Amino acid sequence: MPGGMSLEGLTVEDCVADGVMVDCSQEASKDNQYLVPLQKLLDWEKEHGRIPDNAAVVFNFDWSKKFVRPKEYTGSKDIGDLFSFKFPAVSEEAGMWLREERNIKMIATDTLTPDPLAGYKKQPIHMKYLKEKRLILENLKATSRQIIRPDPARPDSIRNGHPV
Repeated sequence: MPGGMSLEGLTVEDCVADGVMVDCSQEASKDNQYLVPLQKLLDWEKEHGRIPDNAAVVFNFDWSKKFVRPKEYTGSKDIGDLFSFKFPAVSEEAGMWLREERNIKMIATDTLTPDPLAGYKKQPIHMKYLKEKRLILENLKATSRQIIRPDPARPDSIRNGHPV
C-alpha cells in the first residue's frame, strides 16, 4: 500500500494489544456482503462496555471455515478478479469511527480484508490505517474463540468468574 508501513518497521509493542471480538456471524450467514454498520459497534458497547483505546478489534464473520474452498471464500467464480470478491466486511463509517473515536491499534477479520472489494475501487481502511502505523490482520482462523475481556468497572460483565 503506497505510504503504508512495512513489517521491518514494527516493534513487538506494535503487535500487542488488548482485544475485543465483535461477532457478526449471524449477519454474515444471511448476507455474504454484510457490511458492519456503526450501529453494530454502538450496540456492542452498550452490552460489553467501551472499546478501549489502543485495542485490537476482531470481527468474527465465521468465514474462515470457507478458506479451503477458494470460490466460496472469495464469493467469486473468478478468483483472478479481486474486485469481484464478495464477502462480509467493515463499513467505511464503522472503520473510521474505530480509528477516530476509539483510537484502535489493530483491526482484524477472518475474511480477505476488512474493506469490501466487490463494487469498490478504494480501500479506505487500508489507506488510513496503514499510513498511521495501525495494523490490519486478515484471513484469521477461529476468531469466534477470541475472549471478550470483562470490564472491572462493570460487575455485570462478569458471571461466575467469566466474561459475559
